[in-house]
This record gives sequence, C-alpha cells and structure tokens, in this order.
Amino acid sequence: MGGSKTSLAFLVLLLIGLLSGTSSDAHSLSYNFTINPRPRPGQPWCEVQGEVDQKVFVSCDCDRAEIKYLSPLGEEVKSMNAWETQTGTLRDIGDLLKEHVSDVTPERHMVTDPLTLQARMTCRCEDDRHISGSWQFGLNGQMSLHFDSENGHWRVDHPGGRWMKEKWENDRAVTEFLKKVSMGDCPAWLQDFMVCWEKMLKTSDAHSLCYNFTIDPQPRPGEPWCVVQGQVDENVFLSYDCGGAKIQSTSPLGEEVKATHTWEIQTETLRDIGDFLKGQLSDVILEKHTARGPLTLQARMTCQCGENGHINGSWQFGLNGQMCLLFDSENGRWSVGHSGWSHMKEKWENDRAVTDFLQRVSMGDCRAWCKNFMVRWEEMLKSTASPTSGPPAVQPTATAIGFTIGIAVGVAAGFGIIILGWIIYKMR
Repeated sequence: MGGSKTSLAFLVLLLIGLLSGTSSDAHSLSYNFTINPRPRPGQPWCEVQGEVDQKVFVSCDCDRAEIKYLSPLGEEVKSMNAWETQTGTLRDIGDLLKEHVSDVTPERHMVTDPLTLQARMTCRCEDDRHISGSWQFGLNGQMSLHFDSENGHWRVDHPGGRWMKEKWENDRAVTEFLKKVSMGDCPAWLQDFMVCWEKMLKTSDAHSLCYNFTIDPQPRPGEPWCVVQGQVDENVFLSYDCGGAKIQSTSPLGEEVKATHTWEIQTETLRDIGDFLKGQLSDVILEKHTARGPLTLQARMTCQCGENGHINGSWQFGLNGQMCLLFDSENGRWSVGHSGWSHMKEKWENDRAVTDFLQRVSMGDCRAWCKNFMVRWEEMLKSTASPTSGPPAVQPTATAIGFTIGIAVGVAAGFGIIILGWIIYKMR
C-alpha cells in the first residue's frame, strides 16, 4: 500500500506538471506605419514604429537599410536574423501603402491639404498557440477602417473609412498581401523574438488599458476637436469626443461596464486630458510646423495591471499619426523616438505640472478604472483570447511546431489521467 501511495503521489505531481506545461503567455506584436506622400525636405515618406505588448522597441523609415532599437526590448533582439528580415518586409508594406494613398483621398480630401496615411498591423499569439492578425487604417491620426486578417472581414469604424473599404475589400491582391504579412511574417518574428523576450515580458495575467486621443485644433464643420478611443488588451470598447456628455460603448466589453460608476467618472477626466493636450498644441506647432497646413496631435495613455497588483503607465505623443515622444510614468523618464521632438522633451520634462498631471492620470485614474473594470471583464477577456474559428490559412513553422507539442502534451496528460484512475481503482 505504501508503494502505491508513493506512486500515486508521483503521478499526481507528474500530471500537474504536464497540465501546467500546456499554458503560456499571450503576446502581441504591432507595427505602426505613417505614410506621407509629400514629405518636407529631409523627412522620410514612410516611418514605422514597432511595439510588443504595447511597448515600443523599434523604429525605421522605409528608405533606410537599418532598423533602430528604442528600448532594452529592441536591444535584446537586434542581433537576431528576424531583426534583419523585418527590413525588406516593412519596406514592401510601406510601398503598398504609398501606392494606395490615392485610393483613400477622394472621400476626405478633395482639396490640396497635406495628409498622412496611418496603418497599424497587429498579430497576437494566444495561450493555446492560436494566431490572430488585424489591420487598422486611417488619415491624419483618425483610425477609420479595420481588417480582420483571420476571417477577411472589413469594418468601418469612422465614415472616413467607407471609401477605403469599397476600394480594398474587392482587391484580392491587397487582401492577400495584408493576410500574408499579418498572419505569416509578423507571427514568425514574434515567435523568434519571444525566445529572448519571454522573461522580460513575464506578465501572464496582466491586462492593459489604453486611451488614444486625437486633437484637431481646426476641425471641419460638424467634426469634434477631440476624439478618444478606449482599448483593453487592444480590444476597442469605447469612443468619446471631449465635448460630448456621454461616452459611447462600441463593443460587448463596453456594454458590460457602461452601467458602472467608473464608466461615468471617466468623462470628466478624459475631457481634462483633451483640454490639457489642446493647450500644449501651440508649443508643438512652433517646433514641427512652421508652414501652414492641417495637423492633428495624438496621445496614447496606457496603464498595465500586473498579476501581482503592480501597475505601470506610459504615454506616447505624436503629430499626424507618427508617435515621436515617449514618457514612462513610473520612473518619470522621457525618450525621443524622432529627433525633431528633442525640444518638446526638454520643455515637458522640466515642467513639473505637466509630468505630475501625466503621472496622476496614468498611474492613478487609469489604474483605478482598470481595477474596477476587470471585476467584470476577467472572464470576457479569457473568452475573447480563445479561438472562435479554425486555424488560420497561413501559420509560421514555429507555430505549427508549438501546436504539435501542445497535442503531444495533451495526449501525455490524458494517459496520466487514465493511469491515475487505474491506481485509485486498485487501491480500493
């Protein structure tokens, strides 16, 4: 009997180890493209910024051969082959977007105003090795069109995206290219990078809350001067304009929390942030835009809720969709992602009122909202992360290997359960 108990204990431990080995962290890789068809002298026509789990790690322009790292995450993987193979693919994406800028202009820009096209490619590796990919497109910082690479569906998020949708959803070459890079190349890079990033990004139950602000000092008639979009784990759940009385729910995640007190108290804080950004816009204009022409200021506030209760926060700032200035709310440090923003960095980092405000709303208000919303969102986000359809048509080899390993582990665990049941039966 003693030997049977020992065997039983061993098998229980083995089974626990097998079952725990089937779970892993979910991570996302994003690339933000800004295409300027008429750049100023000395400025690139295409700029790209890469993020992992909403943390910036790389930047490049489509004409240069070298990609620059912007953080310890970038420095950790800059010597890998995947780092180099990004260059050609990112340039190809830039060329495609530049070629199709004319497709998106007729609806919003019949005049000769300068504009920039933004695109955001995201791929996500879920806990069960499932891969998902998506794209967002917009003009001058206002994202208006969404493409789900997995099912090929297009969705208009703003009236400005209707023309793009009509053009691109019927263009087989465009949709196939978007699927290939977001479901093939991007996941392959993420799989390779995660070999080095796993420990640096170890936040298995962490969630991120993000608010994207677009400030237009000279809006067209009927358009708001400030638009806010809220996201949790990169899932959009609200929209708001700073002059409106109510925040609008844009998904089931928003519907789940719109009756809470936290939902309502966001309104005043988001309006305060909008007013603050509008007040700072004149300083940015003096540095970046001496010539006439429309521009929009973007700001992105993010707070991440860690599994141990730890909260970190950050800000990104940019013009016309190109994020150029980063602020780490936790340690109060500023970093420049584009050389033209050095003056703004010096100005804001020496302005105690600015830094205190940014830290308070990202580490205080955002943290409280994240904590309160997660009471209702925890189960919904788990189901959102799980696959809702079959495996994607294009998957990197590393993903297929991981999937095969998962099956093997599952089979081994199944055998363990059978053996455990047999031993328990014999001990009766």
